Amino acid sequence: MMKAFLLSCSALALAGSAMAADLPSRKAPVSYIAPLPVFTWTGFYVGLNAGAAFRVGNDNNNNVFFGGNNNGGNSAGFVGGGQLGYNWQSGAIVWGLETDAQYRSNIGNAANNGFFNGGNSNNGGFYGTTRGRLGYAFSPMVMAYITGGAAYGNVANNGFNPFGFGFNTNNGSNFRLGWTGGAGVEFAMTPNWSIKAEALYNDLGRSNQNAFFGNNTRNTFVVARLGVNYKFNWGGPSAAVAGY
Repeated sequence: MMKAFLLSCSALALAGSAMAADLPSRKAPVSYIAPLPVFTWTGFYVGLNAGAAFRVGNDNNNNVFFGGNNNGGNSAGFVGGGQLGYNWQSGAIVWGLETDAQYRSNIGNAANNGFFNGGNSNNGGFYGTTRGRLGYAFSPMVMAYITGGAAYGNVANNGFNPFGFGFNTNNGSNFRLGWTGGAGVEFAMTPNWSIKAEALYNDLGRSNQNAFFGNNTRNTFVVARLGVNYKFNWGGPSAAVAGY
C-alpha cells in the first residue's frame, strides 16, 4: 500500500511540473535594441562663416620713364558670408562640392612712387567661390580636406595720376573671375552641427590703372575664416554617432 501511495505522489508531482512548464512566463520579454548607425558626412548642408582677408603685396609701377618699384602695402580686412554644399562619404574618403557668397572689406592702399603715378587701392565688395573638396575622416567626427576651384567678385581698383598723363583703364568696380585653393579641417559636434577652420589663397587677376605708365595692381589675397554648418539628414542614415 505504501509503495502504491508513493508511486501515485510521484506521478502527481511529475504531472504538476509538466503543467507548470506549459503556463506562460511572467517575465517580460527582452526588448530589441537596434544597433546605432555610424555617423556619415554624406548629406546637404548650409552654414555661415567669418574671418579675415589678407592682402598680398602686389602693387607694381613699371614706369619706363621714371623707374619702377614694387611696393607691398599688405593689410587685412573683414570677410564673412554663407555657404552651402553636399558631401559624399565612402569609407574614410569624403568628396564634396561647396559654394559660398561673401562680403569683403577694403584690404588696403599702396602708393606707387613713380613721377606720373600716385596710389592705388584694392577695395572690397562681393566675393565668392565654387570649389571641390577632398577630405579624409581621421575619426567619425574629424575630417581634414583640401579644396580648390573658381573665385569671383568685384574688385574696385583706383589708380591716380597727378598730372593727368596716360589713362586709367580699370578704375571703379569690376567683376573678375579667377581661382582659389586651400585646406581646412572640420569637426562634427553633433550628427547635424559641425564647425570648420580653413584658409584659401585667391587670385582675381591683374588690374591696370594706368596703361601708359604701367601702374598695376594684382588682386590676390588670402582668406582665413571659421565657419559653422548644419547638415540635413534627408534620405540618409539617422542621426547617431558611433565609433569605427
